[in-house]
Amino acid sequence: MKSRIGWLVISCLIVLGLSITSCAQAPTVTSTGPAPTAPNPPALTSTVLPATPLASTSVGAKVPKYGGTITSVTTSNPSGFDPGVINSVMCGAIYFTHDKLARGDWSKGPAGTGQTDWLDYLTCEWDLLGPSLAESWETPDDTTIIYRVRKGAHWWSKAPLNGREITADDVVFSINRQWNAPAAFHTSSWGASSRPTSVKALDKYTVEVKVPPNLLGMHLSQTGGFLYIEPPEVVQQFGNYQDWKVMVASGPFILTDYVSSSSLTFQKNANYWAHDPIHPENQLPYVDGLKRLIIPDASTRLAAMRTGKVDYLQALSYDDFKELHKQVPELETIRLYGNSSFLVARVDKPPFNDLRVRQAMNLALNKQEILDQYYSGQGDLLSWPWYNWKANAGAYIPLKDLPTKPTTPDSRCGAQEVWGYNPDKAKQLLAEAGYPSGFKTNVVCTAAQVDLLSICKDQLGKIGINMDLRVMETGVFNSFLRGRQHDQMIVTAGKFYFLPWFFYEVRVENFDNCAYYEDPKTRAAYNECAKYVMKDVNKTWQILKDITPFMIEQCVMGGYLPIPYAYDMWWPWLQNWYGATRVGYWEPESNSMYAWADVNMRKAMGH
Repeated sequence: MKSRIGWLVISCLIVLGLSITSCAQAPTVTSTGPAPTAPNPPALTSTVLPATPLASTSVGAKVPKYGGTITSVTTSNPSGFDPGVINSVMCGAIYFTHDKLARGDWSKGPAGTGQTDWLDYLTCEWDLLGPSLAESWETPDDTTIIYRVRKGAHWWSKAPLNGREITADDVVFSINRQWNAPAAFHTSSWGASSRPTSVKALDKYTVEVKVPPNLLGMHLSQTGGFLYIEPPEVVQQFGNYQDWKVMVASGPFILTDYVSSSSLTFQKNANYWAHDPIHPENQLPYVDGLKRLIIPDASTRLAAMRTGKVDYLQALSYDDFKELHKQVPELETIRLYGNSSFLVARVDKPPFNDLRVRQAMNLALNKQEILDQYYSGQGDLLSWPWYNWKANAGAYIPLKDLPTKPTTPDSRCGAQEVWGYNPDKAKQLLAEAGYPSGFKTNVVCTAAQVDLLSICKDQLGKIGINMDLRVMETGVFNSFLRGRQHDQMIVTAGKFYFLPWFFYEVRVENFDNCAYYEDPKTRAAYNECAKYVMKDVNKTWQILKDITPFMIEQCVMGGYLPIPYAYDMWWPWLQNWYGATRVGYWEPESNSMYAWADVNMRKAMGH
């Protein structure tokens, strides 16, 4: 395999705010035995092997221990620390330092009931969202949410808060600030028209949020489960807390040191309000602190893992997994999906505004060959909008069951056909669209994507599409992606599977819609879906399933490409981990507060 699969959090940092993709669940593998060989699936299949549960996933398998440090790795510096200044998904420390009103229910994961595996985030299964700083909430009507703020939760014992209790006024401040800041997640994702119509404290521990019609479910999930509570005093005194040294929050870990391009250091919040839902007598967190190393180089990250200097790595490529598994067979492993890649074309102007051109591009891309040769057969052909995994089961349609015939007058291919390879028909479609000799185009990308895109360039060239690669430095590329500044195509990952009812890539106002795609059918499905969010799971999934063939046939993501598998690995001394690093709506690695480090085991293993 030529490519290296980027960590999903990074993908979603690129896609979500500029931010993931993320990794979605695929089959798991155990930590013992030989590394699996590459399968060779037949053409036009979308096969996923049976999952093998990890040996460590039995409930109550190990006794919790206090002490020790969890050491992890990231590839770059955080873009900032204040979700009121920049998009919260770009605040790389916020998942450890801040609390929300609601969060993913750890007791329903592999450490508890097993209702979910938390190998990917909450999609439409809203009963997986549990209380956090809000002990409870209620919806007396379709435009009102009442949050009951948890009594006895305190800010860090750090000036200017000095450990004071969190109140309803703090929640009101946070909701208003993050919903009104132009660069914050909520405004940039949902737009000003989706903001709460009013937010007020009814008493010291009760908050009333009034919302626009048909957006109650969205606010329950996004204001409740995707907005960080912050103290007004810090913003009033310093303007913001982009300077990490003035940050004060209420979360399980306190950021005590940050050295650019080196590391972030976190200390346990000894006064944290939360307890382990599986062991309710135990105050969280278990470990004394976190150490997060900043290591851009992949080979250095692998060496750190191999030598026990870091406790876990995420989203490894198949090649890297094989090598680590061979060198350190005792590492625990789970297989997931890696980052998808698509040649997303702007459909708001020629030539890609013509569906025949987009379909021709797909028929010219030999996806099976790319899967077999570039990804060593380690992946899945069907990569959008759903993955073949538990969290998308309500809408997933196997490739073999997708329609084979066009469903709209402007279409020349069925949803199943666009995943196939037919260069002769591709040439016919280009000629029919007025491009008998093809055309020139370009794709914005980074150096890491050049190998894959070179294959695509060669395949497209055979039908007359001459695609130049506009290779950019990562920071510049991210700006292009975040601002949708490409003039023709850009490489990006899909994220429809992540928050399905959000309709990321088919609402033109959303910054993840790099195709600038808009259609009355998808808009109607989005509006209909909004009525059932946080209310009727089955109805929501049915709406999503019904619109799926149409969206695929429309080639919304431009040129579809297969999705590779990825692998998460961790040392056995990191316990209560399960690879369950994707909790709630967007809480990457927040399982760190529930995990413990077996220091004695670590020493016994020579580290």
